[in-house]
Amino acid sequence: MKLSYSFLVLGLLSGCKPTSKSTPVVPSGSGDEAGASADDVADPESATDASGADAPGPATPAPARMPAPATAVTPAMAPVAAPADQSILFFTLDKARWEMACEKDPGTNYDCPTTKKVDKTLIVNGDPSIVYTIELRIRGIVEPMVYSGGTREGKNLMIGGMPNNPTFSYFKMSVSSPSMDYYLNAFDAVGGFVSAIDYTTKIKVNGGATIKLSADSQNGTQIANKGLITIPDIVTPPELKYGQFIQINLISATK
Repeated sequence: MKLSYSFLVLGLLSGCKPTSKSTPVVPSGSGDEAGASADDVADPESATDASGADAPGPATPAPARMPAPATAVTPAMAPVAAPADQSILFFTLDKARWEMACEKDPGTNYDCPTTKKVDKTLIVNGDPSIVYTIELRIRGIVEPMVYSGGTREGKNLMIGGMPNNPTFSYFKMSVSSPSMDYYLNAFDAVGGFVSAIDYTTKIKVNGGATIKLSADSQNGTQIANKGLITIPDIVTPPELKYGQFIQINLISATK
């Protein structure tokens, strides 16, 4: 009996000796996760899903989303501006005057002696390659004159031509470029009276041109302003009390 007990103990011990790397027996009726080894749990790359397929590893972060490039916007075309006023280039024209004073009081005569002549030259600025349009207002007290060979504009302006009477006064504005003469006291007939004139006109002038103002009684006498006619907003100096004059005012100048 003693020998048999020893053999029994040895047999039991030999049947329970573990192998170098044994896999635990999964108890009957338990799930797969109950029999998972420590190595399997610690190594996520070897994990499998229930179907035996490799389980997905850690999700790869999506690349940063770049902002969409800004869409280029074509600016709206600016409206074409009206021609800029260039009056500053022609300031010498503003308030330029022809003055023909009587040398003595006419008394009872309708005329008065004068040896006065107007002969002055104005130089304008601007680009010589550009022809500017100059708008002028022309006002004054003048005797009538008849001109021929030109083009009548309005009531009292003659463009081109020449005086057609040797005994009455002319008032003239001459532009060097483009070359043109403007006679400012044009009437249908001459006579022993003076009149107030007030009108506007437009002339063409190249930048850098000269504008000559001239007036002449032609015979040493002129019709006197015995009615003492005046022009609103224009101051008449004492020496012109009976005399004649024209003043131009610059309204605008454009290219």
